[in-house]
Amino acid sequence: MNIVEINATAEGYYSGNTYEENIYISKDFYETIKDDVENLSFYIDELDGKHSGCEVTICIFEYTEEQLLNMEICDHGNDRLYDYILEFENIDEEMFEADIKKVGDYLDSLDAITNLTVKVKKSNVEKVLKFCENL
Repeated sequence: MNIVEINATAEGYYSGNTYEENIYISKDFYETIKDDVENLSFYIDELDGKHSGCEVTICIFEYTEEQLLNMEICDHGNDRLYDYILEFENIDEEMFEADIKKVGDYLDSLDAITNLTVKVKKSNVEKVLKFCENL
């Protein structure tokens, strides 16, 4: 399954505070809203303090199953981005929800890379590394 990530980021000019959201949908569904997504523009308030607004940058990334298996999927919430997409004229909320769920279930089913942090005694580090090399 080909997946499209819609990524929204913003950074405060003075503070350096950041905002990020991602939504993962199927490429087929993305094609139905592509023009609207490419024209999407909104601001995040108060990253740089009271009464400030920072424009969000929208980036689109397309992934194949092979690529997904070799990367860590980052979920940064999707409250504002989701709401803005729902405002598109040609969007069907039920289909959008169903596609997000289908893609989420698909991503959960992949045996993808994940970070693992473990604490071991210094004397066991070499044993753990040797074991991990065989995985």
